[in-house]
Amino acid sequence: MTLSSIPTAELFNLYDSRRARATARAKEGREPLTLWYESRIIEELATRKLSRLDRRHRKSILLTHQYEQASLALHLDLPLNIPAPSISPCAELVPHESFSSNKALSPCAGLVPHESFSSNKVLYPVELLHLIRHYSSYRDFPTRELLIEYTDQAITLILSALSQKDKDLSPTAAAGLSQGESIAPSLPAPLIELAAELTDLHRRGIISIPAAIPDSLREIAATSDGPAAIIPLLTISLLDNAPTLERKAIRLLNRLHRSLLTAPEQPVASPSSTTADLSQVESTLLTKISHLHLLTLHADYLTRFSPRKAARLLQTLSTEFLTLATSSIPPSSPQSPTIPRAGLVPCESFSSNNNNKSLPLLQLIEIQNHLLPHQIPVALTTLLTTLARLHLPAPLLPSPHKTAI
Repeated sequence: MTLSSIPTAELFNLYDSRRARATARAKEGREPLTLWYESRIIEELATRKLSRLDRRHRKSILLTHQYEQASLALHLDLPLNIPAPSISPCAELVPHESFSSNKALSPCAGLVPHESFSSNKVLYPVELLHLIRHYSSYRDFPTRELLIEYTDQAITLILSALSQKDKDLSPTAAAGLSQGESIAPSLPAPLIELAAELTDLHRRGIISIPAAIPDSLREIAATSDGPAAIIPLLTISLLDNAPTLERKAIRLLNRLHRSLLTAPEQPVASPSSTTADLSQVESTLLTKISHLHLLTLHADYLTRFSPRKAARLLQTLSTEFLTLATSSIPPSSPQSPTIPRAGLVPCESFSSNNNNKSLPLLQLIEIQNHLLPHQIPVALTTLLTTLARLHLPAPLLPSPHKTAI
């Protein structure tokens, strides 16, 4: 339930219960030193027409909230960077943009998927991952509040997936597994990297997270022996100071490096290919992009990594990606044949329910930033960058690296 659907009286009660909410957050393992939820409550109250008595109550909690923000910023030794609202607390409160000068602090509140930078209602794991990375190097109080808000949503997604996994893996289902049959990882693939990022922020002392998140990574590192275990192994090796896990991750990375560079090339699908052929080629292509992204970001762990070979593979995969993305829609479709295929290109921004739309494009951009000096055609680089700027919000665009591999 979002704040916009809550009655005004309940919003006041929700704000007044902030002490109990902070205690519950600390007990659950979330970051207790935050006021982002209270800021969303006040922003919602500022958009409503209230009676005279409620307006006085709203003025009172606005003054209280400003004082608590200043106190918390002083405690955290962060600049507040929140100017006075466009109205005086002693004047009539009218709807306005936000109480913060940072316009990024405008999503609706709640520990549920909310409106992001476009008009969509859902933030997917890949979006949360890049937003958390973008705001993790905060330098002022509003940016930290935004980081905590996004980490809260990421924690909610991960805990929901873990609870669903526990339901699916009931004692009866576990007993039905044959001898030697392994149990699937406790987290789906899109959430593993998100959980690793949260765990690393927790290790660095930036945020607090529930213990169930690093425990799930430990479970994946102990039970899985494929590419999905590489990031959990490296994360837990740093968290627990376990060099054995790091050596296992290095073995998996080198194995993946050999298989990726020696695998036969997948032919690019033509516009006349059947739907089944397109789906198979698309799945193979996305897997290769994900593996190359994994190898490029962890190239320091590889025994022998050739940036030029990786750049040539990037050129091949990007060409196939763009070919599939711009392949024609069958003539029977009433749409124009030049519309990109919705399965790959985020042509509708993030408004649909396809979680894989933004992931390959973001991964290609990140690989490109690492391998930029190594024989990547300028035209291809420009095309990928332009496509990303057209279809991805600015905070989701990875920043170019100053030095490449």
